[in-house]
Amino acid sequence: MMFTHRTIWLITLCLLNLGCSRPETLEEKLDDYQTRLANILAISPPVNTTPTLLDYPNKSVLTNSKRATQIKLFEFYTLKHCRLYALVGDRNTSLGRVQLPSVRYQYEQDLIQALEECIADTNDDSLVVKLNQWKTAKIANLPLAWADVIQQSTEIKQALSARGASIFGDARDGVGPTLQALQGLAVDTEPSIKSNIENHLQTLQKYTLPAKMRMSQTTLVEQLSATNQWLNEHQAQFYCSRGQATQQKKYLANVFQRYFIEIIQPLASKLNHYHYQFRPIFELWLTSPHLSEAFKQFIEREYLRGFNVYEDAMAKHIQLWQGFYKQCDLAPGSVAV
Repeated sequence: MMFTHRTIWLITLCLLNLGCSRPETLEEKLDDYQTRLANILAISPPVNTTPTLLDYPNKSVLTNSKRATQIKLFEFYTLKHCRLYALVGDRNTSLGRVQLPSVRYQYEQDLIQALEECIADTNDDSLVVKLNQWKTAKIANLPLAWADVIQQSTEIKQALSARGASIFGDARDGVGPTLQALQGLAVDTEPSIKSNIENHLQTLQKYTLPAKMRMSQTTLVEQLSATNQWLNEHQAQFYCSRGQATQQKKYLANVFQRYFIEIIQPLASKLNHYHYQFRPIFELWLTSPHLSEAFKQFIEREYLRGFNVYEDAMAKHIQLWQGFYKQCDLAPGSVAV
């Protein structure tokens, strides 16, 4: 078989990059950690389950009840001198009736501005009264249109509930762009929403970082909890029988240091860092009177209580090892010799 220069160059590059192997996922890192502990203890590793994740709420429970603004046909024709006429006309086409939440929000903002322009350009006092009534109704509905962007946009649904991937712990996670996008969409009074809304949504869909955070914290909870229970069930093999560390126990300490402290814990620290940047936004959503209870319950369970459960599982795992070091008279960071 003949190889081109390009093929040979790619093969050489792969060999220089450790066989072009993809980075281990968080699940694989945890599995590796558990397997190495099990090999030293000469027992079967713990049985892990598929992470339990709450489904994103159905659209039927995320729909806001907006007050419909209806105008009579003859009233519509009196608006021909205003930009408002064309805007309302477009809204009542077949395409205009099925606007995406983000498009509808931008339309509502445009409509309010067009109403203000039309009021200024209208000499008919009775029509001005009508226009002001419509403007008041539209301003009242605008936060509900914003809530639809947050709850019903496909991009945000994916950003919050996509399954499969965990965080990388590096620039690939896109924490900066994601934070900027969430902040730009966080409240209905944000002036930049209209101009940047599509960019914000595309960024959230590109990185899906909140969903990866949720997957990571749930995976850590379930696998570390299983590991904690497993080690407690095998205390005779795990702890030192006379308070003195055998070579086997030093090997265990080595695995904890090299695979948990040096590999898994730094990823968990990144998860903590991301969470504390996003938490104010999640908490702000929980206080919004315009977002549905179903959406708030999803955020509260998956991103606030879920994080607390994750912190507890991490703390219990570290406490278990602290007990091991103390009982075996070892110093943290010690390795097998």
